[in-house]
Amino acid sequence: CPQHNTPTKGAYAFKIHAIQNAIDRGYRYVLWLDTTMIVIKPLQALWDCIAEHGWYVCPQAGARLGDYTSDEALAIYGIDRELAMHIQLPYAGIVGLDMKGVGGDIWREWKKLCEAGAFMGHHYAPGRGSAGGGKTVGKVSEDPRVSGHRHDESAIGYVLYKLGLTYWYAEGDRWYYPNRGLFAHETPDTGLIAH
Repeated sequence: CPQHNTPTKGAYAFKIHAIQNAIDRGYRYVLWLDTTMIVIKPLQALWDCIAEHGWYVCPQAGARLGDYTSDEALAIYGIDRELAMHIQLPYAGIVGLDMKGVGGDIWREWKKLCEAGAFMGHHYAPGRGSAGGGKTVGKVSEDPRVSGHRHDESAIGYVLYKLGLTYWYAEGDRWYYPNRGLFAHETPDTGLIAH
């Protein structure tokens, strides 16, 4: 498994490696949870959602792909910053995929973007966040609106856009999704946040 932020694979490529390992072992349904996720209710409702829709990825509040994607990754995606500013950024800490459904399409595109270099680059733009936890600060974009690059999230966000997939909806500036209160998320700054 590649280490986090390796020069040849980029940040979060270990997720791709781990999911591929599950697929290679013959699993049809795959669920990735970041280590900071704490399961607080039985997961059957989430498995049911993955079986019904073929995938589960939730949005990351009101964040946009254009806010958190490097110039280099946008070039790989073949889109410009203005379009990216209208695409929802997902949260890739919880990703559920049915490999025999549309989840398999998501998976193949996500893996392809990792292999193409979309997971490469710094996490934060200078002056837009502090380094830590293997996250680096450096040139992300010439555009001053860009806060950083969210490697795996940016790539899967582009994949969902490309495939025309969404089951969340907007009400004003707030985004909702069928989270069913299954998780809590531990953060160093805010303690425990329920999802």
